[in-house]
Amino acid sequence: MRILLTTVPGIEDIVIDEVRELFGNRVITAEVFGSSNVTGKVLVNIDGVDIKKFRALSTVEHVIDVLDIKGVGKSMESLRSCIWQLNLEGLLNYYTPNTTIGVLADRSGDHEFRSLMQQPYLARGSLSTYRPGALNHSLT
Repeated sequence: MRILLTTVPGIEDIVIDEVRELFGNRVITAEVFGSSNVTGKVLVNIDGVDIKKFRALSTVEHVIDVLDIKGVGKSMESLRSCIWQLNLEGLLNYYTPNTTIGVLADRSGDHEFRSLMQQPYLARGSLSTYRPGALNHSLT
């Protein structure tokens, strides 16, 4: 599982130390995310940890579960097919009416759609799969 942690820029090394101390050998990698060493973001690759456990980190502001879709073709139908392959079962373990969920999509290469076109499609498809009626507003 890949987790993106946000923190105060400049203390990323302290966050990495805290992650390694709390989770020990379950941490595969923990590194500053971004183009410099002062980004306020740490990317952690970890096995066998419930995402709720990251709330115990005193140096972390936000915990973001990074979902990865590989092998998307050039069409929206290909994207739709990949969306249904996402396993969001763990999301329901901490999703409440007060939880904010954001969907960010980034594409590269030649496609029949733009990045901004795919984000609402991804949100609609992924969230409504696991909680019908969860989207109370129009996504366009």
